Amino acid sequence: MCGRTVNTLAPAEIRNLPKVSKVGPKFDSYKPSYNVCPMTWQPVITKDFEQGKDSTLRALQLMRWGGMMSGVPYATINARSESMMTNNLWKGLFKKRRCVVVATGYFEWKTTGTKKQPHFLHRSDGQPIYFAGLYHSRMESDSKKPKTEQKTQKVEIKEEESEDYNESEETNEGESRNTGPTEPCGRYCLITTEASQELGWLHDRMPVILDTEEKVDLWLNTEEYNEKELLSLLVPTTGLECYEVPPLVNSIKNQGKDCIAKLSEYKKTVGIASFFVKKDDARKKRTYDEYESEKYTDNKNKKTIIKPKDVTFLFYLPLVFSTIGAHIKLSPLIFLLNNIKKDKFKKKKKKKKKKSTLR
Repeated sequence: MCGRTVNTLAPAEIRNLPKVSKVGPKFDSYKPSYNVCPMTWQPVITKDFEQGKDSTLRALQLMRWGGMMSGVPYATINARSESMMTNNLWKGLFKKRRCVVVATGYFEWKTTGTKKQPHFLHRSDGQPIYFAGLYHSRMESDSKKPKTEQKTQKVEIKEEESEDYNESEETNEGESRNTGPTEPCGRYCLITTEASQELGWLHDRMPVILDTEEKVDLWLNTEEYNEKELLSLLVPTTGLECYEVPPLVNSIKNQGKDCIAKLSEYKKTVGIASFFVKKDDARKKRTYDEYESEKYTDNKNKKTIIKPKDVTFLFYLPLVFSTIGAHIKLSPLIFLLNNIKKDKFKKKKKKKKKKSTLR
């Protein structure tokens, strides 16, 4: 499974990747992100078909991760490598629509009981990662439909292929994150395979990574189709560095560098750093313990729910203020009641005096 990736490469670094000869017109809207979620726009490399069949030059453009793909009746972010030749939905894309997705790493969650701990995986040498993927260009059905239908179209998610994709985390094109071009230039999905022996303890699936330039050229060469050679690329990768990260990555609103910070270092520094954050410039950071204390697990529905903050002290506030107001006469109600009692007491005294004088 691969539901979150990281791409911190600057636009100039991606443009200067090996053999990139053409850059799409919408690439200027790309922004690096420490927490890339589905339905966002990411840099994708395909074969540069304008250079001829024998050329190994590549074209760079932005595509949207997930969504409805041509010939696939449901939305997907991942495709299993085992079903490339057995599933008719992937055969056409596997033969003619292969691509490489550029990233610097990806996230995976380790499940222990009801708790899920995120981990960050990346290359130890810091080089970019090339994910093997499938893509399709702009859908003709979308271009013919009115804009209102395109916005309100509901997408069906199939659990087998999209795996842990959460539809509630789908982003709108108007948000401040890397939303990309307003027109759908293309969509892609990542191919996953069985996890390697090194990472089998973490998850049973992992994305297919092309770790050499020769493998990338072979994967992008859609002019020639060699089934055995292509299927031999869909194998697990070894040598990735993996470590625990804070649960900030669980929310797509968090896009900062802390998403890939080591959990042990984050626990130490986050409490001290909150004192140096200016109130006008940024929000005050919560400590790791405060974040964890606000969560509890619902065993029936198997969901993690945010605890409501403890507000029992609010029940004691009226009593506190009333006692303070009674002593220092700040409460207007108490002040009026005291005056009314005094007036009644004075009137009673006057009546008693009158009766005594008459007698």
